[in-house]
This record gives sequence, C-alpha cells and structure tokens, in this order.
Amino acid sequence: MDIVVGILPGTADTFHIFNSTVFAQMKSDSMFVNVGRGDTVHTKELVQALTESHLAFAALDVFEDEPLPQDHPLWKMSNVLLTPHISGLTVDFQRKFMSIFLKNLKQFAADQTLTENQVTLTRGY
Repeated sequence: MDIVVGILPGTADTFHIFNSTVFAQMKSDSMFVNVGRGDTVHTKELVQALTESHLAFAALDVFEDEPLPQDHPLWKMSNVLLTPHISGLTVDFQRKFMSIFLKNLKQFAADQTLTENQVTLTRGY
C-alpha cells in the first residue's frame, strides 16, 4: 500500500492540487492523508475516487469547507477517517510553541527582525 500525505499550504498554486488526475495515478489500494490545508483537495473528486475504488482510504484532518457540512457524504463513508483539525497537536506542543513565541516576542519588543517561523506574504504562507 502506498500512502500520500498532503501537508501543503493553501495558496493559488496549491488550490485543488489533489484532484481526479492525481487520484487516478495512485494505486487502487493507496491511502490519502491530508493534514495540510483543506482547499488543496478537490473534495468532490476525492469522494468520487473513494466511491469508485480508485483509492482505498482517506484520513482527513482538514476540509475544503470547514466545518464539514453535516450532510456531507464523507461522514458516512466506511473508507474515510475524519479528525477534528487537530493534527498539529504533538507531544510537548505547548512548550515548543511558547519557546518560539517568547523568542519572537523578545525580538519584537526590542524592535528586531523576528527570526522564528517567518511568514512570506507574497508566497501566501
């Protein structure tokens, strides 16, 4: 079994990058996991790939539409695992997060350039 894991940011370049073309190239016993941004997946085409057995399983922590509508077919699919947008929570998350935050806060207060987890607005993340 092959596993494809989506961890992409949501940008114009990654919008619906996981679509029927990609799913058709995957082995029928493959698993797709998305813990990146929901709009990187063309949800309707993912549902179709899962329904038509072009893809064996999907584990999704993020969705194109959040919250996922109550009547969405993904809720009832036996070959889908849905999680509540919590994949970023890891062991020692609070300690790691605060370490980055406090370093940036000290730099900000000292009117210095922030060095941790820079955002490049022109890239979209």
